[in-house]
Amino acid sequence: MSDIWNPWHGCKKVSPGCQNCYMFHLDSQRGKDGALIYKVQSSFDRPLKRNRRGDFVIPPGSTIRVCMTSDFFLEEADEWRGEVWKMIEKRSDVLFYLLTKRIERVKDCLPENWGDGWENVWMNVSAENQKMADRRIPLLLDLPFKHRGIMAAPLIGEIDLTKHLSSGKIERVIVGGENYDGARECHYEWVQRMHQDCVDHHVNFEFIETGNHFVKNGRKYEILDKRKQQEQAKKSGLSYEGRAVSVQLTEVAQGESVPLFQTRCRDFVRLLCLQEILRYAIGKTQLHAVAMKIRKEVGEMKAVVVHEAGGPEKLVHQEVPLPEIREGWSLVKVMGFGINHSEIFTREGKSPSVKFPRILGIECVGIVERSSDEEKLPLGQKVVSIMGEMGRAFDGSYAEYVLLPNDQIYPIHTDLPWAQLAAIPETYYTAFGSMKNLRIQASDQILVRGATSGVGVAFAKLVKAQFPDIRIYGSTRKAEKGERLKEAGFTDYVEDRNGVLETEETFDKILELIGPATIKDSLSHIREAGIVCSTGQLGGKWFLEDFDPIMELKHNSYLTTFHSSDVSGEKVNELLEYIEEKGIAVDPERVFPLEEVAQAHAFLQSQDSFGKVIVLDPSAAGEKASE
Repeated sequence: MSDIWNPWHGCKKVSPGCQNCYMFHLDSQRGKDGALIYKVQSSFDRPLKRNRRGDFVIPPGSTIRVCMTSDFFLEEADEWRGEVWKMIEKRSDVLFYLLTKRIERVKDCLPENWGDGWENVWMNVSAENQKMADRRIPLLLDLPFKHRGIMAAPLIGEIDLTKHLSSGKIERVIVGGENYDGARECHYEWVQRMHQDCVDHHVNFEFIETGNHFVKNGRKYEILDKRKQQEQAKKSGLSYEGRAVSVQLTEVAQGESVPLFQTRCRDFVRLLCLQEILRYAIGKTQLHAVAMKIRKEVGEMKAVVVHEAGGPEKLVHQEVPLPEIREGWSLVKVMGFGINHSEIFTREGKSPSVKFPRILGIECVGIVERSSDEEKLPLGQKVVSIMGEMGRAFDGSYAEYVLLPNDQIYPIHTDLPWAQLAAIPETYYTAFGSMKNLRIQASDQILVRGATSGVGVAFAKLVKAQFPDIRIYGSTRKAEKGERLKEAGFTDYVEDRNGVLETEETFDKILELIGPATIKDSLSHIREAGIVCSTGQLGGKWFLEDFDPIMELKHNSYLTTFHSSDVSGEKVNELLEYIEEKGIAVDPERVFPLEEVAQAHAFLQSQDSFGKVIVLDPSAAGEKASE
């Protein structure tokens, strides 16, 4: 299990590999200066933090990557490093991965009781090209460390490692290309050369990512998606398992250190955890929490996976590996999520860009479990995430945990219960954005096309909260749902038969949720200078064909849309404040547990479907998000 600990943040560039540093890039996006170096108070003592049960937040046997947004041997951090060494010494049950470009400073920065090295520290140097490799690696080899490695990421030039690996002191080499603005090329032949050097000396080799600009056999590839970079690196087959690395960690127990029996045996770890089950009163929610902890201890989680396109039965509830955090990504404990029609389309194989197997889920609410940026995303922070190719280009929220890019994790502050909060993200965010784009006035007469959907009902609640007396109609294909629409706040309902509204009434504003399948009919019911906002695609049609703007917009009307991928933390919190200020009831129509996602899909596709359907973690039932 891997974690990240940044006791300080910020750095100074000292070599060619620093030119396009990802930390400076991410800080600049937040309007900050990466050269500003400071102690991170919120996470400084992270390895020693414990949960309410008294267990370390970072469990024994973990690997902690230290100072991923700085350099451990940075001169400006000298005043803080002594405290950090004490914490590293105390946590002899975890492995601390140190990386530096300042290897020349290391000897003078080691603690007095260092001796010939500590078993739980793995020292690594950065080597981006031959010059830096020849300068830094010999210094590493001369220092007293039990474990040593080389990090050639970003790799910006060919490196011959033969003379450095012949010492037998290097245990692992990691290679990766460069990313972000100004990224330089990484050549396949360079990686292949280093791979062969490692094979010749039986040294573990890992090719982690191609970088934005990868060159193979003279052909240049632009790969901006980091997940695809990692997939291509894995497909190359260049990673190599060399001689075994033995790390003898010791358990921290009542001030003493005892040998820690390390095993990958899942049954043994579960057996050890049975004693914890006995500490709980028997109850479904409590047993769920214990079972989740057991899975987490062995690096697993429950998720719902689609292996091939098809019906709801293709949603398979199973155990999968727990994602490990990496730079720019953090792990979120999923407390709940909504089921969306777009996920049904994807499950049915109607999203060509999505490759199976895939964990679906384009939204979630939850808590930061592990963070690669504890300043923005401290542990325990309540968050929302929406879209951003979640559940499409990378695994989504149909799981106990989800690994997400930091820039699409939005911290929130709310007293809403988890069940209500889970009903909000995609549905209410879409409805809220559509309401703004329709520029609604109190005198308007409004129609919601596809009103029985979650977005339709949410839209009516949001509009009525601001304009209590406004006339708002909802369309439905089934008259028996008309009364339910009235109960939800609609003035009246209009029947929709085969894509044609059964009314001569016209409207000032129309929220079109059926999409291209009915847009033309909706436009025929719009008044002079009215607005149609096409937001949904419930009709199963993705594109608007044979559309003549001059003829279709003949009433001097306007056609607009709202795309829920236009997300920001400010907008999300604006929505939550609006809901709480107006006292809007956002309770879901149906709540399912994770293991019943298939039933949730079936319900949403059934004739009985109405309003928002969510999946909720059992531990979240009745709890407030602020607790």
